[in-house]
Amino acid sequence: MGGLMKLHLFLTFVSLLVGFLPSSTAAAGGGDGKSGKLCDVVEEGDSLTLTCYGGIITEITFASFGDPQGRCVYSNVTRGRCEAPTSLSVVKKACVDKSVCMVVASVATFGPTPCPGKRRLAVWAICAEKENV
Repeated sequence: MGGLMKLHLFLTFVSLLVGFLPSSTAAAGGGDGKSGKLCDVVEEGDSLTLTCYGGIITEITFASFGDPQGRCVYSNVTRGRCEAPTSLSVVKKACVDKSVCMVVASVATFGPTPCPGKRRLAVWAICAEKENV
């Protein structure tokens, strides 16, 4: 396992213990850091960054800006009761076919939502090695 992947796993572990990091970066889940699933959840006002080291983001399989439920651990992030209808299209436009992308979790980015209170952004993406795309 590469040094960057070890660092990401360590930061993920620490963030689970602490409960949050002020901004977040998800790196590919594959052992080489180039391919695998990416997942991240950030609070409104924070930036969500997805990174495929040596690869590209080929697909966004889930995106919800509103009140998504759960955490990335064990793939248990699901839609909540409400979300911005633009969630998936905004994240796809910002991230697909890029090795790194950043999306700010805000009403300015996604438009209004019917969700009361502070919102969250949750994203699942697929990262693939460039030569496999």
